Amino acid sequence: MGRDVGYAARMLRRNPIFALTAALFGANTTIFTVANRLLFRVPAGVAHPDRLVDVAPTENGQLAEPVIAYITYRDIRQRASTLDGVYGFQLDLQPMSMSEPGKSVGAERIFGNIVTTNYFAVLGVPPAAGRLFDAGDSEEPGASPIVVLSHRFWTRRFNRDPAIVGQTLRLTGHPFAVVGIAAEGFQGTSVLVPDIWVPSGMAAVFGEADQPRLMVGGRLAPGMSLSQAAGEIDAIGRALAQENPRPRIRLTPDGVRRGNSGDGLRLVPWSPIPPILRLPATAFIAVLTMVVTLVLVIACANVAGVLLARAMARRREIAVRLAIGAGRTRLIRQLITETMLLFVLGRRISRDRPPSGGFLPIG
Repeated sequence: MGRDVGYAARMLRRNPIFALTAALFGANTTIFTVANRLLFRVPAGVAHPDRLVDVAPTENGQLAEPVIAYITYRDIRQRASTLDGVYGFQLDLQPMSMSEPGKSVGAERIFGNIVTTNYFAVLGVPPAAGRLFDAGDSEEPGASPIVVLSHRFWTRRFNRDPAIVGQTLRLTGHPFAVVGIAAEGFQGTSVLVPDIWVPSGMAAVFGEADQPRLMVGGRLAPGMSLSQAAGEIDAIGRALAQENPRPRIRLTPDGVRRGNSGDGLRLVPWSPIPPILRLPATAFIAVLTMVVTLVLVIACANVAGVLLARAMARRREIAVRLAIGAGRTRLIRQLITETMLLFVLGRRISRDRPPSGGFLPIG
């Protein structure tokens, strides 16, 4: 097998245009992996992901801007009995500079996600080292200068050194203590992959409000169904709208006027895509998938034609190998090895590994 792989590699190296063309055709499968990741795959590294839900704000019965005021998040957390925990996180990643005190290495640009201190507990994410945020950490402004590293960032930047737990990092010039490392595979709850997580009480350090606006999610309580929780969340949203009517500037055909926002709340199943964007994103991915399916069929036919033409060009080589005693099984194994090597090249090209803070890896 080793000789077969070596021979296949030499044959492909002698025909780089053929090898590259076939591998690029294989990279067409990337869009199918994207669709699977965004629409069907459950979040990695969390406990019982099928019980996770999102809480979306509404305006006049329609889904609205996906973020919720911190005070509204706190009210939902206090009033919801059908949810076994409610967490919040910022939709966007926060760019920041990171340096290690006493180290000669310069500052590095990284991306962090601002989350509530119960974020990991509600999701059921275990630590790979140290601990994660817990009930003992305060969400009061400036009270918890701590940070949790993602497993991938810990591996890339610190070579999985457990001694980093307890050390101090400077983020945008401010000291933060590393309390732990998130479990391997956990990459957050949106399509954006953070390097680190920071408590919401430290948002002001990065130029945000003391109480930032958050995406809100939760976990269904044992024995509770999605419909039961949705009914309670709807009632909470209507109660909050009556207790705290918030005027909002609206654009109308006649100009700008002020009016009651009519805000409410809706419970929906968890997804890395914000609720208001799910329908257009699903439609776009569906159209893109159909287009790529057609391209992939054409690509497969083209690769098959190229392989047949290449086989015809190698008839003399095959005849010589048969004449000197090579068995048919050995020749078939050799050709399959070459095809598998092309498959591996196409797969490698289709993999997407953002170096730091980016979209979800799709490979």
